[in-house]
Amino acid sequence: MKAIARTVRYTQDEVHEIREYAELTGEQEAVVLARASIRGLREERFERALMAYLGGASSVEAAAIAGVDRHAFLVRAAERGAIVGDTEPATLLQDLARVADVLGDERLAQAVSRVSARAGEADA
Repeated sequence: MKAIARTVRYTQDEVHEIREYAELTGEQEAVVLARASIRGLREERFERALMAYLGGASSVEAAAIAGVDRHAFLVRAAERGAIVGDTEPATLLQDLARVADVLGDERLAQAVSRVSARAGEADA
């Protein structure tokens, strides 16, 4: 894919910080800026997605805002301390299982497993 150039204006202090970091790492300023801008964009998207999710958007909608799949969004949200789980009963057990996995909570994982088994028996 062909790269497209963009122009960004920085203050003198920002230019100084960029140059200082580039000298510290030995990288070209353009490489530092390209990587930092993409990292910043991804972080911005996730923050907006998390705010939307906490404001009532579904995890599917929030994941689309973040530009990641639903599972990746929920894992990252849980890592940030957000309480995850849609109000849709169909996904509640999946969400709780993922939270148990992320947190390494064996008791929660066992509880989810027991409830899932009971739900499976009821459906049979």
